Amino acid sequence: MIKPTDQIEDLIKKYPELNAFLISRGANCIVCGEPAWDTIGEFLARKGLDVDEILAEANKKFAD
Repeated sequence: MIKPTDQIEDLIKKYPELNAFLISRGANCIVCGEPAWDTIGEFLARKGLDVDEILAEANKKFAD
């Protein structure tokens, strides 16, 4: 399960496709040079995105 407190760098290593998923939701991650050591929750909130909505979608798609 992907949680808001998970580190982006760890998530991208575990779910490489997550980067493309985030980009498609308007959250450029690794490709634009953003710090990869943020938590996913902090990152999405800073982008002005709905953390709960995006993580729910990501968990349906990626989490084991």
